[in-house]
Order: sequence, then C-alpha cells, then structure tokens
Amino acid sequence: MVARGVAGVCQHCNDRLWQSIGLWRLDRWRLRGSALDSEYWQAMVEEVCDTLDYRGRPGLCTFPTFASPVAAGVWRPCVFLPEEAATWSTERLRVVILHEIGHLKRRNL
Repeated sequence: MVARGVAGVCQHCNDRLWQSIGLWRLDRWRLRGSALDSEYWQAMVEEVCDTLDYRGRPGLCTFPTFASPVAAGVWRPCVFLPEEAATWSTERLRVVILHEIGHLKRRNL
C-alpha cells in the first residue's frame, strides 16, 4: 500500500516536471520566433476565431525550424507557422490557421 502511494507521488512529480519543461520550451519558441502581427495576419486570426466561436485571440508566429504548423499554449495560446507560410496562398493559410485554432478550442494540444 505504501509503495503504491510513493509510486503515485513520483508519477505526479514526473508529470509536473514535464509540464514545466513544456512551458519553458513554449516561452523559448515565442522568444525565438517572429510575431506575425500585421493587420493582414490579425484580420485572418480574427475571422477564423469568429468562424469557430473561439473567444481567445491566439498569437501568430513563424519559427525557423518548424516544418509544419503547431498550436500550443493554454494561458497564452499561439499558432506557430513555418517561415515558408508567408508564401502560401490566402486560402491555404486560412485552412491551416482554422485547423490549428480548432486544436486550441478543443484543448487537444
């Protein structure tokens, strides 16, 4: 019985450690990424959030080493796009951002 309790405490500490590492990485991504905060990008995020009825307004960044889009964050959500996203068509960008904000809305990160 004691061993089961100790194992539970160890698992809890392990979970918290990995969550802390994840938050640290997310902050590093934000610092190393480039914010996409022009009117064009913000209008697209606004329109997608309205379409999905998502109350938050996630940040939008590019990140140099990402090959595909990533949605991350609970308190300060952000959608990270590869740098090549600047060359994508408006429709492709809208679909990708719609997909990633859908992850944020469902909180399946």
